[in-house]
Amino acid sequence: MFEFLKNLFNRKNVDTVNLVNKYVSIPTREMYAKDANMLKLIEEEKDNYTSLIKGNVLTSMDLDHADISEELNMYVNLISNIISNQTNIDIFYLINAHKCKLYLENYFELERINNAKIIAITEILNNLSIFNKRKRDALKSELSILVLNKATIDGQKVSLIKEINNNIKMYQYDANQEKEDLLSRKEQVKKDYEFIFKSTYNETGDALEDTAIMENKIEEYIYKHKTLASSYKSELEMISNTKVSKENKDDLIEKLEKIEQAYLIIYEYGIKDINESDLQGLYTTKYRLYSYSNGEIIEPFVNENTNQIELDCYSNIVSKDIEKLIMGKNEHINSLFKEDSINASILIKEIIRNGKEFDLVNVLKDKFLFNLLNSTTYENGLIPFFRNYLVATNLYKDVNFCNPVFLWDKHN
Repeated sequence: MFEFLKNLFNRKNVDTVNLVNKYVSIPTREMYAKDANMLKLIEEEKDNYTSLIKGNVLTSMDLDHADISEELNMYVNLISNIISNQTNIDIFYLINAHKCKLYLENYFELERINNAKIIAITEILNNLSIFNKRKRDALKSELSILVLNKATIDGQKVSLIKEINNNIKMYQYDANQEKEDLLSRKEQVKKDYEFIFKSTYNETGDALEDTAIMENKIEEYIYKHKTLASSYKSELEMISNTKVSKENKDDLIEKLEKIEQAYLIIYEYGIKDINESDLQGLYTTKYRLYSYSNGEIIEPFVNENTNQIELDCYSNIVSKDIEKLIMGKNEHINSLFKEDSINASILIKEIIRNGKEFDLVNVLKDKFLFNLLNSTTYENGLIPFFRNYLVATNLYKDVNFCNPVFLWDKHN
């Protein structure tokens, strides 16, 4: 194969078709004598090429052939991605095995189409009296592309099947054992499918088949639409650069939620189109939007649906805010309390710590603690915080150094 490629790309004025024929087994009509569907496909391709060549054909590009090689590469890459991202969860082993089966079926169908095209063009070229030299050369060029596809397929398919068998856990589907998990997964994939295609999927009634088909279609769509991820990244950048206000917060959140859904789908089904770093950027912006306060109490936005990457991102933000308290570097507290800022920082820090080690997840989930810490991140934020929680001077006389935050109470 190395010598074949070397000769192919280094020799001048080489007859590619004849050269490849020395290394590749060229399909013929006789090989499919008992395959009625293949014979029909050959005739369809023959009619198609005959019709095209009768037009104004100058090169093989004018034949408007489908680029089978790109489709073949897509299926190889998608199968490889499944194998390299295997999990230890049985339900995903099951779905992935079925997805690989479907991808292989598509791959072998492309092989049949490619072979049908080779046979069709070969038979047309064997009729020396039909076309002039320019059109014959266009067909020969087309044939060389198809024969190179054949060489690629012959070299790939055995190793492809071997890789799947070695890395994908194959077993018989136990409907009773896996039914609940499979149906749950199908419903999630269905939502992802409807988001991407803006239409509903026509179910077959077989949960495994439906789940695998929908996942494959999503993966293929993302693979083919290379600009999909970049377009959502541009939308996120616009939101990230927008100053948040009481008037635009809800609108920005609504837009961000759609971007988040797209990011998570592309992250799960794509091949490195969206990575973990991209998600962290998304969640940094999400935290900034959701935590924005114009003096009102914010509802915590961490719950059982928060994924680990998101939780880690928020925890990192909260950790840095707490570190500023510990180090006495919170500019808003320093500005508000001035010479008493150290005492205020210690007090707030101890309330958040609650006599224990700092529990970042608890701070994110606890309404009071989250709002207390969040109120230290913007100018005079503690004043509306104390007002909202009715922290009055007559209840906390021993913290008289915190007088600046009791201004609301003195005016009542």
